[in-house]
Amino acid sequence: MDSAAAAVTVAVSDVDTLRRVEALKLQLESAQKQKNHAQIKEAIGQLRQLNITMEMLQITRIAQLVNTIRKDFTDSKLKAQAKELIVLWRDLVTSGKASGRPTAQPSPVQDMSGLDCPPNP
Repeated sequence: MDSAAAAVTVAVSDVDTLRRVEALKLQLESAQKQKNHAQIKEAIGQLRQLNITMEMLQITRIAQLVNTIRKDFTDSKLKAQAKELIVLWRDLVTSGKASGRPTAQPSPVQDMSGLDCPPNP
């Protein structure tokens, strides 16, 4: 899915969160260039508190930036904080919960023993 298509799928209620993620991404990019560890840690902490959806991750590509920061810096606490956030996002994506919306549950199997239907061959 390209960014334009993903942007359309973001719910109106998520627009404020998306804007916040974009602002934090800019803050992270600036802090990365300045090698400002404290500002990076603060931004990562704020990202952790947001309810970020899979669509937001796709639109902003914030996970790639956080991963680059994790690889580029030697501060062990910063690396650990970045890795925890990446793992959290990865778990959300792989579990299907990253959409921020409940996943469809299959309907329960109904008891059809009282129906006069021949069994399938």
